[in-house]
Amino acid sequence: MSRLRSRDFISCTHHFRTSHCTEQALDRTLHRPGPAVSGRSSDATICEDSTMERGAVIMIATSQAFIPLTAEPTGVWLEDLAAAYMAFDAAGLHISMASPDGGPVCFEPASLSDGLISTRGRRFLASAQARSLLAESLPLSQVRVDDSVQAVWFAGGRGALWDFANNAAISRCLRSSLDAGVVIATIGCGVAALLNDAKPHWLNGRRLTGCAPEEDVRAGTDAYAPVALSAALLDQGAHFVCAPAFTPHVVSDRGLITAQNSASAALAADAVLALKRHQVIEAA
Repeated sequence: MSRLRSRDFISCTHHFRTSHCTEQALDRTLHRPGPAVSGRSSDATICEDSTMERGAVIMIATSQAFIPLTAEPTGVWLEDLAAAYMAFDAAGLHISMASPDGGPVCFEPASLSDGLISTRGRRFLASAQARSLLAESLPLSQVRVDDSVQAVWFAGGRGALWDFANNAAISRCLRSSLDAGVVIATIGCGVAALLNDAKPHWLNGRRLTGCAPEEDVRAGTDAYAPVALSAALLDQGAHFVCAPAFTPHVVSDRGLITAQNSASAALAADAVLALKRHQVIEAA
C-alpha cells in the first residue's frame, strides 16, 4: 500500500484542526493544573536589533499528523521544540519554524499530557512568539540555508519517521548546511532526516545516536515504522551508539549533534550553542 500522509486524511480535517495541531489543543494544555506560567517565554521575545543577535536557527518539525493505516494522531514531540526554543531564544538567536508541508505544527498527544509535559514545555506554549511560529510553519521548499544560519534543528516525534527520510527539501537543506558550515542537530526520531543523500558518503564513519531499539519498542514504532533507523544509518556507514533507553545521551561529531531522545533535547541545544561559541573563538 502506498504511504499515506496527513493531507490524505481529508475526512479527518475537522479532527486534525481541533485535537493536537492548533490553538485549542495548546489552550487545553495550558489550562490544566500545573506550574503558573506567563504569556511569554522565560526570556524576552527576540528583537531583530537585539545586542545578543548572532544569527538564525531553523527548527524543523514533522508535518505528519496521523500514522498511516491506523490514523492514530502523531506529530512532533513537544519537549524537542521547547528545549531548543528556550535555549536559542536566551542566546539571542532569531528562530524560524519550518516543516515539510508548512502550516500548523501538530504534536504527539502524549507529549502534551500532564505526566510528561515539563515546566519548560508550558512556558514554550505560553509564549506568544512561539505560538505564532507553531501556527504557521514555513514549507521547507521555501527555506534557504546560508552562512547567516547558525544551526538547523530536526525535532523528533514519530511523525518524522514518515516525512523526514527520502525528502528532497530536507536533502537540499542538509547539503546547504554542510556547504555553509551550519551545525546540524537531530533529536530522537528526527535523526531520520539524515537518511537523505545530502552528499556522497557524508555519514561514513560519523558517530551519532537516535532512538534506541528499546525506545522504538516502547513507542510501538518497531511494528509499523517505514524505516528501522539504527539499521538504516549503519547501512550508510554511520557509527550508531546509544545509551540505556530513555536516558539523556548526546553525540557531537564534526558539526553534527545528535540526541537519543527528548530527555536529551536541552543538552543537545546546549551542545549546539557551545559548538558555535567554539567555532567563533577558532575563527577569531
